[in-house]
Amino acid sequence: MEIKSLKKALRILNTLSDGQNKPVTLSELSLLTGTTKSTCAHILSTLVSEGYAERVSHTKGYVLGPAAYCLSRYGKYDDEFISLCRPVMRWLYRKSECAVILAVIQGSKKFIIDYIDTDKRVFQGNGEIRPDDIYRTATGRIILANMTEEQVKEIYGKYGPPADGEWEQVNSYESLCYELSRLEKNSIVTTKSVREYDGAIMSGYAEALFKNGECVGALGLADCSDANEDAAATAEREKKIKKLLVSGCSEICRRLSYS
Repeated sequence: MEIKSLKKALRILNTLSDGQNKPVTLSELSLLTGTTKSTCAHILSTLVSEGYAERVSHTKGYVLGPAAYCLSRYGKYDDEFISLCRPVMRWLYRKSECAVILAVIQGSKKFIIDYIDTDKRVFQGNGEIRPDDIYRTATGRIILANMTEEQVKEIYGKYGPPADGEWEQVNSYESLCYELSRLEKNSIVTTKSVREYDGAIMSGYAEALFKNGECVGALGLADCSDANEDAAATAEREKKIKKLLVSGCSEICRRLSYS
């Protein structure tokens, strides 16, 4: 049986895809898909909330969101943003020898839209866009810390508290808000975990990226080290990684201000 609302949603997605990442207005979408403006707006609201569409602005309209690209595991999400960040990511990779992550949150979901892995295989995959955990990761937490109270409440309402072991200090909405209040919005968030299959220590470091004062994503570094590594050497390496991350984020934010 044909589901009319689903068919309309697919027509909207196909039209956005035909736009080749150029924004399509609500009026244009309504005309091109043969859907009334009100119906089109309702469908777009759902697509945006699920990450399949992204609203660029009220006047410019919509483009495909990261979830649409994630379906195929190919292609590039927001080429301009990635192209701007990629040279800095390569520089960070060379200097830090860490995996480098570029993350955004769209429609209450976190996506890694680009990354560079190390030979220690922090990631399992081939560079595709991927949904990722919003609570467990440093990039997710720093973006959460820069959200409004309403946005945090929406995410908590959708996902509930973190799963066991994801964020030990958080088991309720109140504790989530408390932990987020402790994070400085323009500083580095650090996470530590033990990799199950080999016992390696996984350290995540992330800082928010801003354009015109608004958080547009996060840049992260992931380091894999031996559990028996000398404490002094670990501390010195962490100091170096954080210094590099601050430099990298500052450069990307500078470039974003001119883009």
